[in-house]
Amino acid sequence: MNDEISNVLEALVDMENGIEGIEVAYSYSPESIVVMPAIVNYPLRGTDTREEASTIRSLYVFGAELHVCRGILRSAEELVRPFPIRFSNALWADPTIGGTVDTVLYLRHAFTPIKYAGEWHMGVRFEFGVKMRRACAI
Repeated sequence: MNDEISNVLEALVDMENGIEGIEVAYSYSPESIVVMPAIVNYPLRGTDTREEASTIRSLYVFGAELHVCRGILRSAEELVRPFPIRFSNALWADPTIGGTVDTVLYLRHAFTPIKYAGEWHMGVRFEFGVKMRRACAI
């Protein structure tokens, strides 16, 4: 698929594959997560505003979930703790996400248990907003 959203998700996977400790990153939601630590990326919401006849300004929010095996809770929590800084460093090192957006506007994260495909994992939910301009198709 070659569209703006898919391009951002693929660039995120490229970025995340360079983060120490990440075993696999997904640009789509897999049926299950077998190899961990894993990151699943997805679009959350967006707002498009027409700036002029040929340009649309888009503000999109993306989500990324880091999953680690729940196992022993204390061990899982210790494994998760460095990832917000690692993710943040990677994202701010290239705030255009490989040239797919104009800039990243903010990054939020929350440590949390995450249920995925019926299994409980320990993890971090990331949410970040981006700004991008695109040509109007009309």
